[in-house]
Amino acid sequence: LADTYADPETDRVQAWLDQLEHRATTTANSDDQPDDAAQFLSNVYSMAIKKLADTYADPETDRVQAWLDQLEHRATTTANSDEHKADAAQFLENVYSMAINNLADTYADPETDRVQAWLDQLEHRATTTANSDEHKADAAQFLSNVYSMAIKKLADTYADPETDRVQAWLDQLEHRATTTANSDDQPDDAAQFLSNVYSMAIKKLADTYADPETDRVQAWLDQLAHRLPTLGKTEASLASSVAFTANVTAMTVAQIQTSQAVEHPDEWSKVTFSHALDAVDQADLDGFSRDYQRVYYISCLQAQVLPEALPVFILELRSRTVESDDPVLTDKNARLDLLASALADAVFGMWTFGDQKLESDPGRYAPQALGAGASDDLTFVVDALARTDERLAHADVSEWLLELADDRPDDPLRDRTLGFGYAAASSTLDDSDDTNQSVELLAEAATFADDRDATTRLYRAGLQAIRDQNRDVAERLLELAWLRRDTHDSETTAHGHAVAAGVGYAAHLALEDDPEPSPESVLAEVESADVELSAPVTALVGVIREDEHEPGVDPDALTEGIDAESEPHNVDDLESLAYASLVSYLLDPPGPAEYYEAALRAMAQSDPETAIQRLHTAWEERDEGDDSTHRDVVAAGVGLLAHVDMGMVDSRAIDREDLAEGVASTRDELSPAVLAAFEHLTGGETAHTPDEFLDDVDENDLGKDELETMIFAKLLDLLVPDTDESGEQPVREESSGSDPQDEPTTDDSSPEDGSEPSVSEIYTAALRAVHDNEAEQAVRAFAFAWEMREDVDDPSEIHAAVTAGIALWAHIEMGWLDPDTVDESDLTTAVARYRENLSDTATALFDACAGRKPEATPDEFRSEVDRDDEEGLEVLVLATLLEHVLDSNQ
Repeated sequence: LADTYADPETDRVQAWLDQLEHRATTTANSDDQPDDAAQFLSNVYSMAIKKLADTYADPETDRVQAWLDQLEHRATTTANSDEHKADAAQFLENVYSMAINNLADTYADPETDRVQAWLDQLEHRATTTANSDEHKADAAQFLSNVYSMAIKKLADTYADPETDRVQAWLDQLEHRATTTANSDDQPDDAAQFLSNVYSMAIKKLADTYADPETDRVQAWLDQLAHRLPTLGKTEASLASSVAFTANVTAMTVAQIQTSQAVEHPDEWSKVTFSHALDAVDQADLDGFSRDYQRVYYISCLQAQVLPEALPVFILELRSRTVESDDPVLTDKNARLDLLASALADAVFGMWTFGDQKLESDPGRYAPQALGAGASDDLTFVVDALARTDERLAHADVSEWLLELADDRPDDPLRDRTLGFGYAAASSTLDDSDDTNQSVELLAEAATFADDRDATTRLYRAGLQAIRDQNRDVAERLLELAWLRRDTHDSETTAHGHAVAAGVGYAAHLALEDDPEPSPESVLAEVESADVELSAPVTALVGVIREDEHEPGVDPDALTEGIDAESEPHNVDDLESLAYASLVSYLLDPPGPAEYYEAALRAMAQSDPETAIQRLHTAWEERDEGDDSTHRDVVAAGVGLLAHVDMGMVDSRAIDREDLAEGVASTRDELSPAVLAAFEHLTGGETAHTPDEFLDDVDENDLGKDELETMIFAKLLDLLVPDTDESGEQPVREESSGSDPQDEPTTDDSSPEDGSEPSVSEIYTAALRAVHDNEAEQAVRAFAFAWEMREDVDDPSEIHAAVTAGIALWAHIEMGWLDPDTVDESDLTTAVARYRENLSDTATALFDACAGRKPEATPDEFRSEVDRDDEEGLEVLVLATLLEHVLDSNQ
């Protein structure tokens, strides 16, 4: 039309444009094209602009200007319409960035007069739009997105960023982004604008590419990371190349961690760190670390999310110092200072923003990330923890942290940091096969700055862990302090602390089944040490030794005169508080009701492992409680039964039939939500829905009864397939972003009428592909069938979809697929829901993948099969997979 008619405003041209626009919009929202509507329509406008550029060298002529005005007006109208799901700014950003990218696809050299003229024109129009009222984004955000999307679209088109063509276009985009950053066309400072451009470019890669380790993604991450320091050094408006690189990296990681589109945020964060650290001069690593954490914390605060990637950052630094054969920085002291500085900032930041505690996952995991490196270099980890402790002792952290903090680091922060670090080191060494690395060597190697007594430091860290109810951390720290008893003279305070730690260690052993060593043997050594024990330690010995648990002392009397809430405490007061709590715990240990409530709270915190342990303990102690606790015991049995049916408990460890019968005998005592779950577990049906129970629960005010109702309603939701008002399972709308070429072919199983193949037909094609040794085609078909599980309601289709998921898990167990290919919890839930739809062979394969013994052997399944029908094909294929999985498990 533009080639034929110079004026787009004539009635004739307007009528045709209206018609084409209407048809484009209709097509965009149809099933005839794979893109989402916004992507399709923005393609239309960007390609129209690009074709003008192909035809007319000069965009400033009246003809071209009139047509550009027309296209821009129509794109803006469409952007603000209901014809797509993108917001207006996103739609228009896409139009401009794709127009630029389309030029790059056609013209290798962006420096020609023709391309420069068109880039100037697009940049001018994007800037005008950015500062208009046609969208809700601010100008800086709009323009930085245009450049970042243009960079990302180059990555989508060209796998190798090192070619002359791509380098020229990257240079051009960088030059234009820098010019815009320093102009009056956007309100941000230049550094912030350019940081947004590059951080969003990397984040958009993460949104699109699930695996950051592919050659394509690695090449582009490397390219972008190495441009940052160069830009920082050459662009006068940026404070420093290190600060700029850290700023971009931190903003990228914060965006990755909060993005719903990124499938593996930790993996993407790790590779983002890795490429940034590769690009920074080694002498600047400490400055990079400090600047990175500052911007990352601020970004997380603004987004109101926890800094979940902090441990990943510490892990990456650890891998370059502790684990690497070619570590950063040639001087070991410099490496230790780098790691200690980063960890001190991380834990102090979590302490500051976490209301002076260290209880969130990032706060715990950061020192654990360092401690877990003990099996690679025990001495290095010990030294790094010591230097971290020294920095916290002297408030040697970044100035910005001190300015934000209400107070300086206190002893509990130091104790918790050491506790998590040393406990992780101890756990790692327990699991190590290296005889040169052991817990005993860790205890011997423990050291702290200024010759501070390592035994006392470990002891008070263990006492703090008792007060924090971190039992595993406490036991490991007390064991380490106890192992150091022979390193001190018997008259020293440190020796006394080591012996007192032995008593605490014995108390924790007494809480375990069949502990090694036994608490009695530890107490025997304590007695032989001939040390005068304090009253709390003596009381604890009496509790452990006395069969009747009567030490002759009131636990409250052990802490008389000590303000429990006033921190920090000296070692003696901390010992009294910690050991008095152990005495109370052992004198009045939790009963079934307490274990049951602890299980409910663990489920509420998404901690199924702890929940299952507590449920099992409550159920096993059903004969220990009285009538007042019997209801909780029975409810614990229902919870345990639910986890058995969801495949989260080894069926060989618990007799499901006995468990169900034990609950059934007293089912009348159950609350409505627990009873509904039990009815479904034993009969497959219940008259209640999860929403009935959840409507009556205020999740902001949860007592034990409300917590129970909420948890069992959610368990019921997992166990019962969703239904719509008609009682049918709803069909999920098909994703509009799928690519037809990614769908597996179904060979002769495809319908002859050209309609879309059913799930069972795709599943059958996958079985045939396995039978024909076409592994790649089989996996693709299994994956596609599994992804369609929520779209079907026919029993045969459900069987096909869920069994396809089991087959994928089998390929993971055989080492043929990445473990992230299938979410085991999703699969376990699906099997629990639809177990009655599955064949015996499928169930056996699922059990084998879960580490359980299948009900029959592969040969037993094969012996009863008709090899000529489709059911026989399934049995043969699944039996073969079962055989491979069993071999892999051996």
